[in-house]
Amino acid sequence: MHWRKKAVLAAALCLSLWSAGTAEARIDSSHMALGGIREGTAEAELYRIYGPPKTIVRNFSAAQDQYVREYNYGDSFFVLVTEADHRVRWAMAQDTPNAMTTPEGIGIGSSLNSVLGAYGAPDLRQIDGEVDYLWYFSDDVSPSRLVFCVSYSKVVGITCGSR
Repeated sequence: MHWRKKAVLAAALCLSLWSAGTAEARIDSSHMALGGIREGTAEAELYRIYGPPKTIVRNFSAAQDQYVREYNYGDSFFVLVTEADHRVRWAMAQDTPNAMTTPEGIGIGSSLNSVLGAYGAPDLRQIDGEVDYLWYFSDDVSPSRLVFCVSYSKVVGITCGSR
């Protein structure tokens, strides 16, 4: 292939990746949930839905500027609760397929095409080697986000909320 054609193809690829990373998907905050848990869910509601966690780890979070508790519910499902207000800050599923899905049915093991079909082009897309991060931000003023970690066209991690 002639070098000019290669340069044009490379420029087109860079432009398509850049435009995918700068799209304005902004999703409705009602779709920002994982396993039925949203940022701001009361700790009592979390217990009502899932019961007590398998383990609890208490740490000081510099990002939250307060103490937090990370609840491990097993099956690679974690929830972070702030101690000051007893509210969920984020929920995360990773590595192992489990029943935790978004309201659109996206979970660990879902395809990249399923994510794009459900949510459209992401607000931000980061590619790091074999891992692709698709960031979707809430349409309201909250800092909520839904992040899909994709490897080899399959979802391997989902984080919902703010950190």
